[in-house]
Amino acid sequence: MAPEIQTFDPESDLTFILTRPPSPSISTELVGSNEPSLHHKTPAKSEHIHFLVSSKHMKMASSVFKAMLSGPFNEGETLAATGKVEISLPEDDPVAFTILMNIIHHRSRAVPRKITLKSLVAVAILTDKYEFHQDVETYGEIWLKALKLAVEVSDLSVYDVFSWLSVAWVFRRQASENHLSRLIKEIVLNRTWDDDDDPRLEAFAEGFPLLPQRLIETLQQQRQTAIGEALNIVEIVAMSFKGPSVQCVNEDPQCDAIALGNFLKFAMEIGVFPAPKAPYAGLSFSDIAKELGGLNFVTGCQHPDKNHKYRDWRRIKGLVKSSLTKVKETRKGLDLSAFNCGKVWTWEVRITFKESSSDCLNHSTSNET
Repeated sequence: MAPEIQTFDPESDLTFILTRPPSPSISTELVGSNEPSLHHKTPAKSEHIHFLVSSKHMKMASSVFKAMLSGPFNEGETLAATGKVEISLPEDDPVAFTILMNIIHHRSRAVPRKITLKSLVAVAILTDKYEFHQDVETYGEIWLKALKLAVEVSDLSVYDVFSWLSVAWVFRRQASENHLSRLIKEIVLNRTWDDDDDPRLEAFAEGFPLLPQRLIETLQQQRQTAIGEALNIVEIVAMSFKGPSVQCVNEDPQCDAIALGNFLKFAMEIGVFPAPKAPYAGLSFSDIAKELGGLNFVTGCQHPDKNHKYRDWRRIKGLVKSSLTKVKETRKGLDLSAFNCGKVWTWEVRITFKESSSDCLNHSTSNET
């Protein structure tokens, strides 16, 4: 079968060969005498796609291809000697590559103004891999805006939240500050990161190659710290009863004992006492805060004024609320200059950007876009 050919430059001197993954085809078997039944799938063969492009455009758009086609590499030597060269890119997504080739060859009418999050991640991967940032940045802004209008962060799966963060990592200038802030907050405070989605797992981390491993680990660490501090509130409340002084407004020690016992019983019922162990699979800070915020029980205080009957309960509820607020306030943000040269992102109120001259960890997106 002849390969599919996509022409981006009629006078092409460079051919990229990509592979379209096989899609299963459904075969049929006869059931009885006349009725066919869909029984099993037969894998189809991979298809090759030839992209006919301009080496000049590719060298201008990408420092990677500039080095490959101009330097002492086989591809560059072949191009110089024969005027043409073929390069196989079997791992690259052909749909994303088509979008990028249309951009690089100034075929703007062929570039979609809306793409799915999955497609945007694929485009971001190739943009990052070949350093197409400068050519793609305008479209990155268009795609990000369209996607943000289509979905709320809170409605995304944990996988999609990390996909968003991956895209934002590549298209930093086009990503909304508030949107990045919400993404990181969502990851640290609102997500459970169940076993199947735990970014500490190698398979999960490999699913987001755009994000440095240390960034994923730091997000997990911040999440665990927030949950650990929320769980520690049970101990804070319990320790408030320690000592000879009585907390009850009527100075009734039995009221203190009943209040403490009921609080610990409540904590057991919502699953935070005894405190679970890290990495807290199935738990999120927001879920724990919501459960603790629903604190409600009867004390033993028999104050004649009914308005004060449960004052000790209100004292505990106030202590829980103030402690949860303190945990949130201590989550001051995330300084991404530790992971990549260039900019600092934090999410306390909004994300702030500033230049960083500090030593940075190696990462493929270290070049500013």
